[in-house]
Amino acid sequence: MKELLTKVYNFPIFMGTLWSTGPLSQLPALQDFVKGYMRSLANSVIWAKGKSKVETPDQMAKEWQRLMPDAEHFPVTDSDERTGYAEIHLHCPLRGTGNAAACWRLMEFDRAIVESFGGQLIVVESQSTSGKDFCRVAIRKQGEDVSDLATAYNPRVEN
Repeated sequence: MKELLTKVYNFPIFMGTLWSTGPLSQLPALQDFVKGYMRSLANSVIWAKGKSKVETPDQMAKEWQRLMPDAEHFPVTDSDERTGYAEIHLHCPLRGTGNAAACWRLMEFDRAIVESFGGQLIVVESQSTSGKDFCRVAIRKQGEDVSDLATAYNPRVEN
């Protein structure tokens, strides 16, 4: 089963999932469903691909990248002692919608991935609100203060 899931977890399937859940993420009645669905998909990926032991922010960002369907669309761009930075280069179905709350729900997938190895993921720039054709994320260890990081969800969205 792990082998099958690893084979079908590719970029086109990932994009199909994103494009089918993107519209659903914008419906208030389905917000809990979307978050739960994205988290369960992430848990399936973690189960199938396994997770590596990571300690530094750079290792965390690279582990997140490894667990995504195609590393070229998820480049790690920088890191320092506290934070790993990466970008998401794909056409998000929420691009230009201004719907930060829907973006937050879809990003439950990425947050679950990063939480699985002891990190926390903050979306610094979102295609839904930035006018850009990519997203920027920051990754830190769980429990570390993130109040110094800009967030795409201003005020912070957590619903």
